Amino acid sequence: MPIDIQSVLVCDAVDASCVDLLKTNGITVDYKLKLPKEILIEEAINYDAIIVRSDTKITADVLTSGASGKLKVIGRAGVGVDNIDIEAATKNNIVVLNTPGGNSLAAAELTCLLIGSLAHQGQAHIGQSWPYRNHHQMPKAFVGNGHKWHNYDAIIIRSDTKITADVITSGASGKLKVIGRCGVGVDNIDIEAATKNNIVVLNTPGGNSLAAAELTCLLIGSLARPICPAAQSMREGRWDRKLYAGTELYGKTLAILGLGRIGREVAIRLKVWGMNVIGYDPITTDEEAEAAGITKMELDDIWPLADYITVHVPLIPSTRNLISKTTLNKCKKGVKVVNVARGGVIDEFAILEALESGQCGGAAFDVYEEEPPKSEVTKKLIQHNKVIASPHLGASTAEAQIKVAVEVSEQFIALTGKSTQFAQYAGVVNRDVLKKYF
Repeated sequence: MPIDIQSVLVCDAVDASCVDLLKTNGITVDYKLKLPKEILIEEAINYDAIIVRSDTKITADVLTSGASGKLKVIGRAGVGVDNIDIEAATKNNIVVLNTPGGNSLAAAELTCLLIGSLAHQGQAHIGQSWPYRNHHQMPKAFVGNGHKWHNYDAIIIRSDTKITADVITSGASGKLKVIGRCGVGVDNIDIEAATKNNIVVLNTPGGNSLAAAELTCLLIGSLARPICPAAQSMREGRWDRKLYAGTELYGKTLAILGLGRIGREVAIRLKVWGMNVIGYDPITTDEEAEAAGITKMELDDIWPLADYITVHVPLIPSTRNLISKTTLNKCKKGVKVVNVARGGVIDEFAILEALESGQCGGAAFDVYEEEPPKSEVTKKLIQHNKVIASPHLGASTAEAQIKVAVEVSEQFIALTGKSTQFAQYAGVVNRDVLKKYF
C-alpha cells in the first residue's frame, strides 16, 4: 500500500532541485533550518516526512512526537544514518531511507585524489653505477662559462644547468659529442649551437610521462575538489565542511592541448573517471587520439566546449600564450586550466584577469614563465585563492627520477654502438647530427 506523503519538512540545506521536484509532484515543502530540538519535536507531528542531512539529529523524542501525528518517513540526503535513531523509528513504524547512489562518485573521486596526494609526497633517491663526475655543487659561474667541458665526451643535465653557445663551443673544441637531458624539455640547451658544432642533444621522452600525467590528473581533481584549502583549514583547527564543497569530474569535458605521451596518459586516466575528453594536436592522428579515448578537434571548436583545459606542448613560438585573453574569452564562463608543461604556454596575466572577472573558475600551475617566480604578476597569481601552485614537480617522483637516469644512460650506451641490448636513441632531438657519426 503506498505511503501518503503530502507535506515535507526540510531541516538541513539541500539543493533546490530536491524542493522543486517535490513541489512539482504536488507535495508541500517547508524549509526550516537549524531547528532547536524542542522546536523540532513540536514540528514533527505536522509533517508526513522529514528530510535531513548530517547536521540534524533525529532522536527518539523527535520520532515519538512525530509518530503521534502524521510522520511516516525520514529521508537522509546522503548515506550515513547515524544521526537517526533507527531503532526508535522502526518501533514507531516510521520508514528511514537514505540515498546510497547520490554520493558514490563524489566519494570515489575524492578517495582517488587523496591516494594520489599521498603518492606524490615521495622523494627521489638516485644512484649511479657509471664512472662520472658530479658537478651538481659547482658554482654557477663555473658551470656557465664552459670551463672544462672540453674534457668530457658527454654531459648529463636536468633543468637547472643552462647549456649556452659558449659552453657548447668550449666543449666542441675538445671531446664533447653528446648532451643528455634527464627530462623532456630542452629549452635550457642551445640546440642551434649544438647542431652547428655536431653535438648530439637527446632527452628522455618516456621517463617523466607517467609522473607528469598523474600530477596533471591530481591538479585537475584538486580544482574540482578544494582539498588544499580544506586541509589547511583543518590544520588551523577549523571545521569548514560546507565552505569547501566541490564538483564532480564525471560528465565534465576535458580538453587536452598536446596529445603526445603525457597528454594521452592523462586522457586514459580521466576517461576512466567518466570525463568526456577532447583534444588538439597538429601531429597526432585521429586514430592515435581515438585509441586513448580522445575526440580530436580543431582549437576553435574546443574552446567553447571545455570545462577543464590542460596543456602538454613544448614552448615554441607557435605555442607561446596558447591560452590567452582572446582564447579565454571564447571559453565557457568558469573554465579551469592546468599547466604542467612549460611556463609561457599560458599567459599568466590573462589568467589573473580572467580569475578576477570569473571567466576562469580556477587554475593550477606547476611551471612558470620565470623559475623561481620573480615577477609581481606571477607572485600575485600564485597567491590567488583560486589557484593551486606547485614548484615544478611534474617529474618529481622517485620512479620518474630513476627512469630518466636509466633512459639517458641507455641512449648513451646505444650511441656507442657497442651494445646489443641497448640500440635505441629515440630521444635525439637534432637527428641530422647523427649523420656525422653513423
